[in-house]
Amino acid sequence: MSAALSWLDLLIDPVRRAAGHPGVSVMSFPSRIDVVLSSLPVDQGTTITFPDPQNECRVNAIYFLSGFVDIHLGDGSVGAWRPQTACLLRNDTPGFRLVARESGLLSHVCISMCCADLAKRFPDGAPPFLGDFLNRRRKIVRLRPLSITPAMTTTALTLHESGLHDPLEWSRCEPVALQFLLEALAALQNPPPEDEVHAAGLLEQARALHKAVADDPSIDLVNILGQCQPLRQQREVLRAFESCYGISLRTYRQRVAMAKARDALTDGALIKQLAYDMGYTHVANFTRAYRRAFGESPSQTLRRRSKP
Repeated sequence: MSAALSWLDLLIDPVRRAAGHPGVSVMSFPSRIDVVLSSLPVDQGTTITFPDPQNECRVNAIYFLSGFVDIHLGDGSVGAWRPQTACLLRNDTPGFRLVARESGLLSHVCISMCCADLAKRFPDGAPPFLGDFLNRRRKIVRLRPLSITPAMTTTALTLHESGLHDPLEWSRCEPVALQFLLEALAALQNPPPEDEVHAAGLLEQARALHKAVADDPSIDLVNILGQCQPLRQQREVLRAFESCYGISLRTYRQRVAMAKARDALTDGALIKQLAYDMGYTHVANFTRAYRRAFGESPSQTLRRRSKP
């Protein structure tokens, strides 16, 4: 079986591309079903890009075995995913990207098929629950988390092991890939478990907090967190933040504030005024916090940066 790229002109960072990106398999079968399998160490920010499918309407079933990634869609929206989760994706404009959220091993299975070819699998008409996923009349963006079944997990693992580690087994992958895609489509009938929906909501709130603090570390977090009711949900959001980014919200906020303070010093800000702007009532307290962050005092930073 030839590993033709079809529309999946797989793009990975230049170092891995130059190395032939071992750990990634791309297959295109006569039935026009495409398969991408990965099992590779990634750094934070490593990206796998699936470009615009050349005006084809395609449905993608994705199962994440390991690794934490963000799915960046063509309309600018972002979905966050963690190990042992699955989703169906229809993203017509234009393509999508998987971006590693942290260093580690990324393992995933992605099955892609043109809507027109997929519709032929339902000679009596597609079931109503498929809805927009097979609607070829307009361009849409749909990202739907799935409730994972034992059958889906078994099929994904079989596909991953057969296609990634033994090229001689690629011929077996086509029916298994189609089976996985159909199982994923059937899962649309079942809403995701409430705990998965709740966890996804907490993660989105944690991401919003991360962005808000990155933009302005002086933002009123008490007011933002106060919108999370009851109090238990506030604690859950804070735990989700620490789980996602490996750092508490308080520590992250302090680091961002100190980084901006350091930039302000190089732009000529006065130490005393900067300390007051950051909420310190005593310059000495600001100096101690600054020294803990950078191993030098604000005045030392000024002197070192002012040298030609």
